Amino acid sequence: MSRQNKCGGFLGGWARGAVRMKQMIDDLLIFTRTRLGDLLPVGFTAQNMGRICSDAVDEVRASYPDARIDLRLDGDLRGRWDGGRIGQLIVNLLTNAVRYGSGQIVVEASARDGWVMVAVANEGNPIPERGLPTLFDPLTRATMPDRRGMAAGIGLGLYICRCIASAHQGTISVVSSAAGPRFTVAIPALPSSPA
Repeated sequence: MSRQNKCGGFLGGWARGAVRMKQMIDDLLIFTRTRLGDLLPVGFTAQNMGRICSDAVDEVRASYPDARIDLRLDGDLRGRWDGGRIGQLIVNLLTNAVRYGSGQIVVEASARDGWVMVAVANEGNPIPERGLPTLFDPLTRATMPDRRGMAAGIGLGLYICRCIASAHQGTISVVSSAAGPRFTVAIPALPSSPA
């Protein structure tokens, strides 16, 4: 391997580590603000959920090149949301699917009756029933990932997802079966502007 390739590999790994560290700090700041009673800040602009989902899939594939992710889009996926926050929510769900699941991951976005639904499902073991009631609580996990250190996260990802869905006047839920878990986010296409 050439010296340039070694350096490029080192810098690429360093950059990914820096991005993970920034995300961890951002998650802790969100956790602190929301636990102190502040609302998650959001700014709504015209967005396309199909584009947000596609970008999120590309981001996760860049970090996990072996991930098998199938994106399915249906209906008019335009609306007014905080694109950065919704992207963060979908990346969190996809990252969890890669870390905790196995096999195929399916992302489905659809629109109906003024609502947009995004579902992320993955093959793998079901979430233990005892973990479901607190799954979206901060600093909790239903199961431990196989990875250690920063890659394991700090147990805020699904809590942040719930905060983002709530800030868009929506919901997030999970159904877990023998085939694996399926997370569903439902948000209005045109939520009322934040106060």
